[in-house]
Parts: sequence; structure tokens; C-alpha cells
Amino acid sequence: MDLTNVTLCAILKYPRAFPNGIEEADLRRKPPKYGAYESDWDAFKRAREAIMGSDWETNGRQSLEASIMDLADDIAYAAHDLEDFVSAEMIDLHDVRFQLTDVSDTLAGKDDPGILAGLTTRNPFIETARTLVEDHVELFDLSKYLNAVSAISIMVKEVLERSTDNPLHVSLRSVLSDKISNYFSNLQIGTEDLTSDNAPYLRVQLVDWHEIQVLKTIPRHWLISSPRMGIIQRAQTEAIKSLTASLIHWLSQPRVDSAALPEGLRLALKAGGVNLAEPIGPLDERHYRAIADYVCGMSDSEALLRANWFNGREIPGMTMVVESL
Repeated sequence: MDLTNVTLCAILKYPRAFPNGIEEADLRRKPPKYGAYESDWDAFKRAREAIMGSDWETNGRQSLEASIMDLADDIAYAAHDLEDFVSAEMIDLHDVRFQLTDVSDTLAGKDDPGILAGLTTRNPFIETARTLVEDHVELFDLSKYLNAVSAISIMVKEVLERSTDNPLHVSLRSVLSDKISNYFSNLQIGTEDLTSDNAPYLRVQLVDWHEIQVLKTIPRHWLISSPRMGIIQRAQTEAIKSLTASLIHWLSQPRVDSAALPEGLRLALKAGGVNLAEPIGPLDERHYRAIADYVCGMSDSEALLRANWFNGREIPGMTMVVESL
């Protein structure tokens, strides 16, 4: 696509490459979030150096445009996804309010984050607080978090009270709209007083940041981490593995006809430097990266459809009509 350096940096939510020399044992754990593979290093280096300057390699901060994108993503997750899921009746706001009240009762008067480690409760908002202490120690403040829990609890109560006259999601949309407007009116922009080397150029106030973390917990716990979604994600994972294995097997066949390959895969192979005028031969990292890029460009439904095609479970353009005898 020949994107500009500004655009490339803008989509780097995690402006770092996959860690080199990672040990096999470390792969069993979830690696740090990253925005580029080792094979992307030249483009990654060029874009980061052009936008972030000579200290780009030690400066892990997002570009201004990336921080805007990241904040918009957080707002969408915390507010708009929540609204959509409530509208679909997939989240019980009564249970949400109960869990929020439980946090306030459990941690009332506490200001030391160390207390979180000793709690055995499975309350999702307390689990979020534990994660924030580990991942954002420079930002997290337990007192501010408890204030945020209280503020969101009041918000949910207001939504439930309004819902006697309006649909639940309509009441939620109105209240969330006010929240979002408040977050935007208090945005901080600039490079001064950054809390760490990784702090974004565009950011919300710390009070609002804590509220957003509480809001994000609701769709994450009540839907994303639910048994229903776990089953869906497992099925999606198996479909992707099946599709990828089928493509590898196809390319590995002797005398494979490259002209018969899907156009998207052909383009990915060409972009990776594979000469399709010659026999493909043994697969190497160029072929595997092309397969990954091809699969990553698909929508969920498209990937499932192609997984069925390439495994022979369904044939494109053909239907079977069974008539009763």
C-alpha cells in the first residue's frame, strides 16, 4: 500500500517489535504486546526513526497519531461496545452494580494497592485492579480507582432508574455520551509532565483513566471472558489452524500450479519475494509469512468459509439438493 511513515507509526499501538531471541519456554506464556515481526524490522525502523527521531529505539512512546487512535479504541471498547452488548441483552447491569458495590464494601478506606494481592475474591473489578498494579504501576492509584468504581456504580444505578421509561440501551447511551464528552473536554496534550517514557502524547486525566478501566472491565468480564465467548474463540482458533494447515499443505504439494492459488495468496507471495514463475519448491519463511498475511486479511466469516472449502467440507458454488423418495 506504500503507506507514509506517519500512517505506519499511527497504527503502531504497541511500538515495538517481537522480542528477538525469545526462549522456547517463554512462548508458553503470553509475550509482551508488539506491533511488528522481525521480518518487518527495516520498515519499522524507517518509520519510527522518521517520526520519533534519533532516540526512537529507546523511546517506547507512541506517536501523537497512534495515541489518538489508541484513546479512540479505548473509548469505543469502554462505551460503544458496552452499549451494543447491553442492547443485545448480553450483559446484566444489575449484576454489574452488585459487583461494583462489593468492591466499595471490600476496599472501603484502603489506599495501599498491596492489599489487593491478599484478597481471594473473584470480583472482576478487583481482578482488574490487580492487573493495573502490575501493568501500569506508574498510573494506578487505589484511591482514584475506588472513586472510579463509585462513579460508575452511580452511573449504572441512574441507567437502571431511567430504564423504567426508556429502553435500557437508550438510557445507557445518554449517560455514556455525557461521560465521553467529559473525558474529551479534559484531554491532556503535550510532552511535558509525562508519567513515564511510554506515556502517550494525548491522554485523559488520571481520574478519567481509572473510570475507563472500570468501564472496560464490564464487556471484558461479562462477555469477552464468558463461557459462551470462550467456546466461540475456541472454534475460531480451530478454524484458523485448519485453514492455515490446509494452505501449507497445498503449497507443499509437488508441482503445485501457482496460477490456481487464491488471488490474495498469490499477491502475498509476490509481495514476499516469491517468484511464482518458478516451481515453489520447499517452503521457507517467505511462504509462511505470505500465508499468515493472507489469512489475517480475512473477516471471521470469510476465514470460516475458506476453512470449509480448503478442507473439502464445502465446495464453492455447489449445493446438494436432497429429495424425499
